[in-house]
Amino acid sequence: MDVPPQGATTTEQRRESTSLCITTLAIGLIVCFIYAVAPDSWTVFRELVLYLLADVLAVTSVYVGVGRYRPTSPKAWILIGSGLLMLTLGDLIWGLYRVADRSPFPSPADAFYLASFPLIAAGLIIAVLRRRPYGVDARAGLDAAVLTVALANVGWIYVARPVLDDQALSSFEKVVTILYPCGDLLLFAVAARFVMGSSWNKRALRLLVCGLGLLVIGDTMFALGLSDSGRVAGVWDTILLIAVVLIGVGALDPTMRALTEEAGDPADAVERRLFPFVAVAAMVPPVILLIQEARGEELHVEANLIASLLLIGLLAARAEYMTRRAIQSRDREATLSQFSAEVLAAADRDDLIAAARRALATFSLPSNTDAQLILSSDRDVDHVEAGFVAPVMLRDERFAVVVADAKPDHLRRWQSALSTIARQLSIGLEWDRLLTTEKETATALAQQNARLIELDAMKDRFVSSVSHELRTPLTSMMGYLEIIGDGELGELTTEQHHAFDIIDRNCTRLNNLINDILVTSRFDSGTVQLHRSQVDLADVIATEIQSIAAVSAAGKVQVDFVVDAVQPPIVVGDEDLLSQLVDNFLSNAVKFTPERGTVTVTLGERSGAALIDFHDTGVGIPPDEIDKIFDRFYRASTAATIGGTGLGLSIVKSIAEAHGGSVDVTSEVGVGTTFHVSIPMSQEPLDATTHQRDEVSA
Repeated sequence: MDVPPQGATTTEQRRESTSLCITTLAIGLIVCFIYAVAPDSWTVFRELVLYLLADVLAVTSVYVGVGRYRPTSPKAWILIGSGLLMLTLGDLIWGLYRVADRSPFPSPADAFYLASFPLIAAGLIIAVLRRRPYGVDARAGLDAAVLTVALANVGWIYVARPVLDDQALSSFEKVVTILYPCGDLLLFAVAARFVMGSSWNKRALRLLVCGLGLLVIGDTMFALGLSDSGRVAGVWDTILLIAVVLIGVGALDPTMRALTEEAGDPADAVERRLFPFVAVAAMVPPVILLIQEARGEELHVEANLIASLLLIGLLAARAEYMTRRAIQSRDREATLSQFSAEVLAAADRDDLIAAARRALATFSLPSNTDAQLILSSDRDVDHVEAGFVAPVMLRDERFAVVVADAKPDHLRRWQSALSTIARQLSIGLEWDRLLTTEKETATALAQQNARLIELDAMKDRFVSSVSHELRTPLTSMMGYLEIIGDGELGELTTEQHHAFDIIDRNCTRLNNLINDILVTSRFDSGTVQLHRSQVDLADVIATEIQSIAAVSAAGKVQVDFVVDAVQPPIVVGDEDLLSQLVDNFLSNAVKFTPERGTVTVTLGERSGAALIDFHDTGVGIPPDEIDKIFDRFYRASTAATIGGTGLGLSIVKSIAEAHGGSVDVTSEVGVGTTFHVSIPMSQEPLDATTHQRDEVSA
């Protein structure tokens, strides 16, 4: 059979091991059942076949389990297996006596039976020490002592004392007889310490504990004389046989390594479940006295008194120990809570370090324990040696370490709290670093924003200055072009007329560009002034359509105007800017609509707002570019071959928003585009002669 490596099993191996364990348990229990129901007359079959078969199965299971799973400390299971082997040899010898119809006492079988107790107890002692390598667990020891004293009291009164008073027994027989309850008491004490000391919530450990419990119960029943004859003897024999099988199967389970692996302290809930057994055990002496009094038996006052005093002392020691632990736990929690509060309130790194050192100093550590915080600036923290070391990390590097030196069992109790301080200090330092970085970043951003604002202002001043400087000579040029065009300086030849038209057209284009730049600059700087008056949008649209008629006719584009309202809506706004808005939309629609296309302007009213829709059958706008078309200087990919600056839509959006309105667009490439403009209408119309000026921030 292949042996898996220590501490590692594959899924298939675990499945195979579990199957083997279940099969062995089933075989063992079947053997025990057959033994229980077999007639007493089948002595050879019962004593030399069934009983020995179960014993050998258990012993073999232990040694196979040790070889198969290789626990960290195999001595514990080997000693337990050796104890089962002693029981097997004793059963073999006693079975031979039973077949020969003899019952000698003492016999060689007793030597093997008695030898099994210290061997199994020694295995459990090794398990206890291995599971708690950092020292003695006083609470578990006191609980086990309470249970052991209670059982010893029962054993003395009902087993040892009657044996000593029995004149029919020789001294040797008395010694051998008393050794059995002593062995049971030893095994019970060690098993109780094992159960009380740490978690045993593993299948192998549960089987082991159940087996040991049945072994102690069955052997105690024999010692109390409850199995002298008849089927009762067979019942306790079967129980002892089941106990041996459970112990053996426990060693064959994959979790058998847990017997000698370090285990944590039992949870508070587990301790609360175990304490009722301790409380019941403490009531054994008075209960025995009441039973003896009720039966009229001899009162064993001395034994019960001694047991009561011992139990009172053990319970007092337990109460003092648990109280001390509760106080220490309270102090630890208070210190950790205070430290957490100080971490949250710390102003900088120095405050965090000071808070951590105060927390370490205020711990209720033993006088010979030294807990401190060592910073990387003080010494090399990567090679600090101490009983306990917890790193304090900052940006994946050791900033400091929390160290402590004390006895291992003391450190075991305090290491969780010390680790918590190290973790919280790491979090606090990281938080402080992030805050510092955030403050530095915020300061840098504020400086950059101030610089950007300054640069933006410089840009606005530059654009305004350059635009004005460009407009002055351009105005002069356009004036002289007008004089030349009127023929005041003489008639122009055909070639001169052609050159004159090109110059005039480009001067007009340059003038429009300068105007757009100036308007955009005023909107950016917040210096646009609205000269508000009552504006008839129908008149504005009709005028602009008439102005663009020549361009639309040249491009063979039809422009239609539809008023979709009972009365044309009147708005209060700046007529010049609204005219520019309509002109820009109409110009774009005509420019991007191919020949024999149509541009339709619809004027309507809804919910107190004038609605203007500019619909064309032009090239359209790609869906992924619709959100960008109102950006300054942006031109859609479908308009790449058509001239323009990319400022028109940005300007009309600013004009609409300056009037409290909005602009939206829907478009389909190759089908056309519709711009939707909404301008709120005035609730109280202004007098026709009244103008109102507002400064509007873009």
